[in-house]
Amino acid sequence: MKILNGKVFENGKFVEKEVATDGSFFAADSGDGKEIDAAGCYVIPGLIDIHFHGCAGVDFCDGTVEAMRHMAEYE
Repeated sequence: MKILNGKVFENGKFVEKEVATDGSFFAADSGDGKEIDAAGCYVIPGLIDIHFHGCAGVDFCDGTVEAMRHMAEYE
């Protein structure tokens, strides 16, 4: 699978880049023809971000529908 337009950490910064995977590892070419457009997303293998309080000036502790919508719309 090719992952297109994702932000990849390279040389100390995030850059937009195309990467390919064979399903387990990065590869020169996936060969399966599948593509994912990851525009606006970070491509970080093995990372599962389970610690999150809020963003964009709102917090889960606000407990409002408006706060949840605001966070859901944030990049």
